Amino acid sequence: MKSSFASVDNSSLENTISTILEHLGRKKENYPGKYLSRDHISGNLLFPFSATQKPPTLAEISRKAETEVLTIDDVKTDHNSKIFKVFLNQSIVFQTTLETVADCAETYGANFSVGIKFQITNLNQPFEESDHLSLYRLYLSSDVLRSFSLFVEAGKNVYENSNRRHGDCESKNILACSHQTRIRRYSQTIHVVCRTEVNQLNDKKNLDISYAAYKILREKDVKRDDEFKNDDSSKISRIVDACISFDLLTTKLSMPVYLNIDADRITSRNPSTKGAVFVFYTYARLTAILQKFDEFVKEKSLEVPPISETDFSLLTSSDEKVILYNYILMFPVLIKEIWLELANREEFHVHKLYLFLAQFSSTISKYYRSSRVLMTQTSKLYPSMFARIYLVRAALQVLRNGLNCLNMEPVSEM
Repeated sequence: MKSSFASVDNSSLENTISTILEHLGRKKENYPGKYLSRDHISGNLLFPFSATQKPPTLAEISRKAETEVLTIDDVKTDHNSKIFKVFLNQSIVFQTTLETVADCAETYGANFSVGIKFQITNLNQPFEESDHLSLYRLYLSSDVLRSFSLFVEAGKNVYENSNRRHGDCESKNILACSHQTRIRRYSQTIHVVCRTEVNQLNDKKNLDISYAAYKILREKDVKRDDEFKNDDSSKISRIVDACISFDLLTTKLSMPVYLNIDADRITSRNPSTKGAVFVFYTYARLTAILQKFDEFVKEKSLEVPPISETDFSLLTSSDEKVILYNYILMFPVLIKEIWLELANREEFHVHKLYLFLAQFSSTISKYYRSSRVLMTQTSKLYPSMFARIYLVRAALQVLRNGLNCLNMEPVSEM
């Protein structure tokens, strides 16, 4: 028995998992991300259950869902390992998800309504470049908070207009403040605490450096790369600003930042991310692939099929599934999670988005190194090329929207 739905929206993954959790007697608010495992790259959702819980049937999942859920091919219950498995129809999920990204475009990831509007309160005094680097972290967090809120607000407006869901919207002020600030709590004010402490990694002592001095070091660091030696100052400035943003906000705001400045080189404590340069390079690489594709289509006068007529069953590699399931489909879930944590817990966990973009870029890089996207040798390969192009377009849109949330303007050439 198969469950068929015509389309997938930003909340489909959440709705699918929440429906199953509710049937298992768990809280519907649980963040769905923790129920995804390595098997999720095969299009499967796994749910552990106890002896007292009865997993739902496919018909019950379909009937209980308040809104559309992801298209499901089958469900199986492994009573020995106490695992409930949900098998998604990958071809349909690819098609409907990529259609959603294309339709939402710059608002993809923020198409939800939470009944709250944030007003960002400006800090008391403007930041000067001669100020300490640790103080810049506070001002940077306030700027990113504003960009993130504007992104969500724009998406929310589009979502409510298209779904005719207009209700009362509570307005709350948000103020980013230092951990040393004495906070006076007000019912309509959310205080996002930022730890204004930047330490030297080796000796854990406070790093005594101004923002201006640190920016000079960062610029020298970027220009050491041969690719940037002849670039214009505007591009270099954007890359340097993004590097500093990654340096200071990849760490949770409530935690101190540890940097290592050794022989005029700067390295972050977090080795899991290659930082802004790598994300920007990935963005530029995808842009170049799409430009070459457009040129090829024009040269050959090809007729590119719409997403609805593209054969996504041709996307079979594990990297392609990871890109869709673990990143494109999870991006809206992450944005909503960060938003709700801000509204309900007064915590701005934007570091999750920085790490998401870095890990996503790493996955994309691995993909285009191992899989040829532009398969122009013979017309027999065109259907696979079209499917991969649509995947690349969606990946680029997610990168663009994520950088927009962080108030970063990417570069199209590197």
